[in-house]
Amino acid sequence: LVAKVEPNGPAALSGLAAGDVIEKVDGKEVLTSKEVQKQIRSHKVDDTVDFLVLRNGAITPITVKLGDYPTKDK
Repeated sequence: LVAKVEPNGPAALSGLAAGDVIEKVDGKEVLTSKEVQKQIRSHKVDDTVDFLVLRNGAITPITVKLGDYPTKDK
């Protein structure tokens, strides 16, 4: 479940929204937030990542162009 999306961040600009349930990342089923993070971290900045999310009862494809991964300082 996407709890929060950084305003004007890559996810928000691509259409990912709080409340979305991430079903797949690049075609791979993900069951936990750690699995989502692992898939995302396997990519580099400026890569595109394909998500399938459950939103309002429908599966929605979303492609996100990755930015810098947030650090605790940001």
